[in-house]
Amino acid sequence: MKSYESLRITERILLAIAVLLGSTVIFGWIANIPTLIQVLPTFVPMQFNTAFFLITSALGILFADKFRKEGSTFNPIQYIAIFNILITGLTLLQYYIDKDFGLDELFFQHYIFTNTSHAGRMSPQTAFCYITVNLGLFLYTLPHNKKKTNTIRFLSLSVYALAFFALSGYIFNIESAYALREKSTQMAVHTAFGFVLLSLALKAKAIKLTNENYAFSHFITHIALISIAIAVEVITPQNISVAPIYAPAIIFAIYFQKRSNIFIVAVVSFLMICLDYYILLKTHTSLIQDTANLLLSLLSVSLISFLAYTIKNTIEKLEHQKKFNESIVNNTVEAIITINDFGIIQSINKAAETMFGYTKPEIIGSNINIIMPNKIKSE
Repeated sequence: MKSYESLRITERILLAIAVLLGSTVIFGWIANIPTLIQVLPTFVPMQFNTAFFLITSALGILFADKFRKEGSTFNPIQYIAIFNILITGLTLLQYYIDKDFGLDELFFQHYIFTNTSHAGRMSPQTAFCYITVNLGLFLYTLPHNKKKTNTIRFLSLSVYALAFFALSGYIFNIESAYALREKSTQMAVHTAFGFVLLSLALKAKAIKLTNENYAFSHFITHIALISIAIAVEVITPQNISVAPIYAPAIIFAIYFQKRSNIFIVAVVSFLMICLDYYILLKTHTSLIQDTANLLLSLLSVSLISFLAYTIKNTIEKLEHQKKFNESIVNNTVEAIITINDFGIIQSINKAAETMFGYTKPEIIGSNINIIMPNKIKSE
């Protein structure tokens, strides 16, 4: 329960920061304060629409449980998610059909155009991330099953990976990480940070659905491993295979209760490797070598994932066999006690508890002499 409470508190803090961030940028546009909009004069601004959807997405995730618990047929969170998907989806479509639907300045007339292809238009990565986050939010409002929950976890982790990839680009001054498409608006640094907040909050929500024995420290460690892998990928020369850097994150997924975690991390690793290949194609001309590196990286991740899955499967079988053996011992009518070479009691069944009048916490770890009659002890 402590882990779930920690996740719940963390989720609310992340969403509160996201709402504050979006509100600050909107205030910056209205009050004409460029620092709040751009962070630095040479950086792309967070567009007004981007800030608006950051707020609506965060509030949707924050209040998603409230309307699910009420059991009402009318769920406003679903409509918020659909609205966000519709507008950001049309925004993304504008890039590829070269049309202007008038959505970019639907709420506000923009006046800062640094690294912006169209006034007020969010970047393609931003639009894609909003579609993904709100798709996860919409699925969360529906009746849950294993597939939907795993899908939400995959979507949230994918957004986190894309956002942290862009954020790492700003940290290490690598423009290709946050400007994936030429002649398009770049993803702003605080937009990337906003998606980190949203994705982690959505992931925390999905974890709570699984009733999984999920240590909060595991959550932090796993995100840290993925973050390190992405940061290393950003700074690694683009002609070097990046597959090994995702191995720790994939293998660490063994510690989680659900085997599906291994596949989710593996697929996200595939996506990030393919993203690296996409960037590579724009800057390198050695197609054969680059494609060979891609295939080698995907094969390496596949083998690492298979190894992790095999280990996890073996651990689960051993745990199942252990529980089966314990059930046999506990339900037998004969008293059974196991000790080590030093006479220290290791386990005791229910019949032995009844016979000797000790509970497991009282007797385990004690010497076998504790249950010996005084006559035998003296001998």
